[in-house]
Amino acid sequence: MTDQDNSRAIARAEKKIDRSRQFILQKECFFSTVLMRLKVEMDEHSTMSTDGTTWRWGWRFVDEASQAKVNFVNLHERAHEALFHCTRLLKLKDKKLGNIAADHVVNIMITRMGLTQQFSDENFRKLDRDWVVNCLPFKNPSYKMPEDGVMDCKFAGMTLEEVYNILAKEADEQEARERPCEEGEEGKEGSEGEGGNGGEGSESDEPAPWGSIEEAVNEETGEPLTPEEIKEVEQKLSQDLANSENIAKKRGQMPGILGENVKLAQTVSQDWRDVLRDLLTDTIAVDYAFTRQDTHNIGARLVSPGILKEGMGHLAVFPDASGSVSQGEYGQFMTDLTEICDELQPETITLVQFDWEASEPEIIDRGDAPELVRKRRGGTRFSAPFEKCEKLGILDDFDAIVVFTDGGDNNYPEEPSCPVIWASTGAFWGGPPPFGETVQVRFGRD
Repeated sequence: MTDQDNSRAIARAEKKIDRSRQFILQKECFFSTVLMRLKVEMDEHSTMSTDGTTWRWGWRFVDEASQAKVNFVNLHERAHEALFHCTRLLKLKDKKLGNIAADHVVNIMITRMGLTQQFSDENFRKLDRDWVVNCLPFKNPSYKMPEDGVMDCKFAGMTLEEVYNILAKEADEQEARERPCEEGEEGKEGSEGEGGNGGEGSESDEPAPWGSIEEAVNEETGEPLTPEEIKEVEQKLSQDLANSENIAKKRGQMPGILGENVKLAQTVSQDWRDVLRDLLTDTIAVDYAFTRQDTHNIGARLVSPGILKEGMGHLAVFPDASGSVSQGEYGQFMTDLTEICDELQPETITLVQFDWEASEPEIIDRGDAPELVRKRRGGTRFSAPFEKCEKLGILDDFDAIVVFTDGGDNNYPEEPSCPVIWASTGAFWGGPPPFGETVQVRFGRD
């Protein structure tokens, strides 16, 4: 192409970008805040990408794409930003797999936003991707995912971390099936993955050729963000999104599926250990009184105040040891438990492993080391450890309960009197639990 041809192509691409901006401002004003706060860079060879502060787009890609595709990919990038994917990607071990997981999440969300017929998460997971894109009616072609997009319907209602964990688990299982046996025999070929893909599984193998996430970095140093900087960026974005949500609701442009995804993203961007730490710190007293002596000073004939605990002293931990939980996941549960207990030092921990039934409680006093030997591998029933403790008359003794799980059940007990944290490596069947805090255990690939 001559320089004149290039100039004409750039001009056409710029017009498409302007129309795409107008589409978002008019039809999806929730994304207007993240759109307007970005720096914009154009080059020749990019498609579209974002790192949370800069939106990069390539004029060749835009010139060759239809206006509807440009609109969709623009929405795709804005959704990555609104769902905190640029900072959450930093917390994942495999960044390529994280990009693929994030693409599934945003493409499902945008597609569902544009459908004239609405489905629950459970029903959408049963659908075939090609049937959704090519047969269902859309309110506007800009919501119809391009043919080269990544979308497996089985991930509907899931977060970046949930999809990432499932893809990582599937990749490890596939690798194990293909690995030669010790006797030298070739491993079995992998079967097609479950879910609504209806294809050869390529959607889970490679990201789409457009719409990637680049890791957020410090603008001055170019270095990856520190945990403190990530928290600051996410807090600022949360404030901007709250303003956008108010505007979108007034204009009737805040679909329920969008609000649910944004709320869930803001919840799970916090590590479960931070949630537990905040909860326990609020209930650990720092008050002192002379009514209880500090036994460390008795031999020195000193009268000193002892600590009065007003709340947290007894933590219950219910680890899911069912067959669907891998040994790596179970090991992660125990590692995280040890870390938080070493830091906060509850007076007592009651450990109750469960699958369909619950094991006998293991009582761990402060300073003791738990046995941590896995005792179960059956089916999953969330109510089992609660029922066990209630039967033994100890359920009301707990100051907080942490349930570690992969999310594979929907049989819940009645809500206990103490706070409950559901720390999960996967998606919950039928949606989030009816009570308690729901957070993600970030289970990496080792």
